[in-house]
Order: sequence, then C-alpha cells, then structure tokens
Amino acid sequence: MAENIMNKLRIAFSEIKHHHENGEFSCQFSCGIASFPDFDNIISLGNEADKALYEAKESGRNKVVCRHP
Repeated sequence: MAENIMNKLRIAFSEIKHHHENGEFSCQFSCGIASFPDFDNIISLGNEADKALYEAKESGRNKVVCRHP
C-alpha cells in the first residue's frame, strides 16, 4: 500500500512544471520504504529505509524501493 501511494506521488510530482526566469523545469525523486513490524525497532526501520533509498538511487533513480526482511 505505501509503495503504491509513494509511486502515485512520485509520478504526480514529476509532472509539475516549475517556472524559472530561464525557462521551465521538472523534478523527480526516489523513495525508500521499510515498515513495522517487518523491522521491529526504530534503528533497523530507519537503516533499512535508508538502504532502500540508496538502492533506488543506484539502480536508476526516480523510483520507489521497499525493503523486506
């Protein structure tokens, strides 16, 4: 469910046109997701979400990656 929500947000965000004095541009983002109770403490939850984010960036960016145990 979180992955679907973040993918919808990621796509919608990339469609926003930002205006600048030199023209128009758009932005993209990557997201890492880890969930409770798969990771049962705040340290492992944060670490796994961070690992997922770096995996998303290293595998091409502009994507959502979920970590599972």
